Amino acid sequence: MPVPKWQIEQFSWLKETYFTHPDRRIHIKANEILLHQWQRNERLFLVIEGEASCSHQMEPGEEYLHILTARQDEFIGVQSFFSGNYKSFYKVTAKTHCTLAFIDKDTPMFSDGKTLSLVEQFAPVMASELSARHIRAALAVKEMNETQKRLAHAEQIATLGKMAAGIAHELNNAIGVLKQGRNRTSEYVSEHLLQTESHLSQYFQLGEEQGQKATASDVRKTAKDYEKDLKVDRNLARRIAAIAPQKSDLKMLGEKFLNHKEQAIEAWELGRTLHDMRIAAEHASNIVRSVKQLGREVSEKHAGVQVNDTLSQALTLLKREIRLVDVHLSFGNLPEIFADETELIQVWINIIKNAQEALINSQVENAEISILTRSYRHHLTVVISDNGPGVPEELQKKIFEPDFTTKKTGLSFGLGLGLSIVQRIVVNHGGELLLNSQPGNTKFKIRLPI
Repeated sequence: MPVPKWQIEQFSWLKETYFTHPDRRIHIKANEILLHQWQRNERLFLVIEGEASCSHQMEPGEEYLHILTARQDEFIGVQSFFSGNYKSFYKVTAKTHCTLAFIDKDTPMFSDGKTLSLVEQFAPVMASELSARHIRAALAVKEMNETQKRLAHAEQIATLGKMAAGIAHELNNAIGVLKQGRNRTSEYVSEHLLQTESHLSQYFQLGEEQGQKATASDVRKTAKDYEKDLKVDRNLARRIAAIAPQKSDLKMLGEKFLNHKEQAIEAWELGRTLHDMRIAAEHASNIVRSVKQLGREVSEKHAGVQVNDTLSQALTLLKREIRLVDVHLSFGNLPEIFADETELIQVWINIIKNAQEALINSQVENAEISILTRSYRHHLTVVISDNGPGVPEELQKKIFEPDFTTKKTGLSFGLGLGLSIVQRIVVNHGGELLLNSQPGNTKFKIRLPI
C-alpha cells in the first residue's frame, strides 16, 4: 500500500528537525547490543544506516524470540519513549554496523504551528509505522505457517520414501517371480500351438504383441453389427469385436478366423492376458522405483517418450475399472518428448480413475470419458474430460493440496497419491495442469513442453 504524501512530508520534517543534530548520533558495531530488555531507555532512536534486530524474552531462561528488524528510516524505542515508562520492551542488537540518531525526554519541541506536544507531532508517523509492523508480522506468521506445512509434507514424503526403500527388495522379488512365470507360460503356449494347432498361433501372437486396442464403447457398437451379420450370440459378438473393432479388421483376419472363430478368439484372449500381465508387471516394477524416489526432487527422465503410448498403458492397467464407462480416444500425431514414462502413466491413472469413480458413484447415465491429444509448436496437450457431476467451485483449488481427498480410500491401483502429486509431476516436467469443471463437463488439461 503506497504511503500518503502528507505522511512522507511529515516524516521528512520530523527527521530534518529532530534527527540531524550531530551531538545526538551514535554508532554501534555488528552484533553489539544497543538495549537490553527492560533496560531504562529515555531515547527514541531513528535508524540512519544499517539494520538492528529487536527480540523479546517471554520468560527468564527462555530463548529470545525475534520480533522485528528495524531498517533505515525506522524507529527503535517507540513503546518505552511514548508510553512514558522508559523501559525497553526489546533487546536490540545491531545486525550490521548501524548509525542511529535520537531524541530524549528532555529534547525541546519545535513548533510546527499545528501541534501542541511532541507526542502529537509524532503520532501520525508512529501510527503508520506500527501499522506497517503489524502487516509485516502477519505476513511473517503466514510465511512461517506455509513453511511448516511444506516441511510437514516433505517429512511425510521422505518417510514414505524410506518405507518404500525398505520393502522394495521384497516387492521386486515377487514381481520377478510373476515376470518369469509369465514368460515361461508364453513360451510354453507358443510352442504348444505351433506343434498342435499351428493355425491358431497367429491369433495368440497378435493378442500377446498388441493386446486389446479397442475401447469398451467400440466393442459395444461393433458387436451389434456382428451379432446381426454373423448370426452369433451377443457374448460371442462382443468377443469378436474385441479383436476386430472395425469391419476392416475382421476382413484382414480372413476366412480362417471365421471358420475357427471360437478357438481363434480363445487363443487371442490368452495372448491378450499375457500381454496385460507383462504391462502390469513392468509397471509394478516402475512403481517400486517411483515410490523409492518420492523423497527426491529429480525424477529419471529419458528422451524418446511417446505420450500416446503412456496413455494406452494407463488404459490397459485400468481396463477392469473403466469397463462400465465409454472411453473415447482422439490421439493426435505427437512427437517424442523428454520425460519419466512411469510418472506420466501415474498422472493419467490418477486423473482417469478419479473421473471413473465420480461417474460411477454419481450413477451418471451414458457415462463417458474422453481423451484427446494434440501437438503444437512448442508444447503438446492432453485433455481428459468426463460428463460427471463436476468439481464444486469451492473445492477446485483444494483438490491440488497435499492430503486432500473426498474419498474414504485412495486409488486401488498405482500410487494413488492424489492430485497434489499429479501436479508436482507435471510441474517437474516443465508443464502445466489446468482444471475447468462444471456439472456435466470436467476437463483436466495437461500441457507438456516438446
